Amino acid sequence: ELCTTADQHTCCAHEGRCDSFKCPPTYLPRPNAHNIWCEDHNCTDTDFHICCAESSKCYSYVCPQGFNHRPNSLELACKGWTCTQADMDHCCEQSARCTTATCPRNQILRPNADELFCTSPICEMIDNDICCVEGELCSAFKCPAGWLP
Repeated sequence: ELCTTADQHTCCAHEGRCDSFKCPPTYLPRPNAHNIWCEDHNCTDTDFHICCAESSKCYSYVCPQGFNHRPNSLELACKGWTCTQADMDHCCEQSARCTTATCPRNQILRPNADELFCTSPICEMIDNDICCVEGELCSAFKCPAGWLP
């Protein structure tokens, strides 16, 4: 006797779909995972690239003013397919204000140093152009009457 379509459930196993596949770290199920068939009926022998794709990384998120990417932003994955405002604390860290910078000799903090940010959580020499300006030396300053240099 020949098999017919009525024998499908007896003769065949239903192929699994990717929405039941567990993706590895930093990968997420593809947005259409419920429509992608696995290579086997329970998705255990399926190449994860069929069902999963790498999520966005923090380096693709634009940190707001006063924040910089965390040092490991190349490895940090965002929570979804694309980085959003919800990833800000995960991807960014607050920068130091220029008021915490130490300017080199002959320079002083810019007048608006409280509004300016260094390039990292701690102001360093690299931030001098941002935070500091040329300043007058005290020897060039003429003290007013009643004051001594």
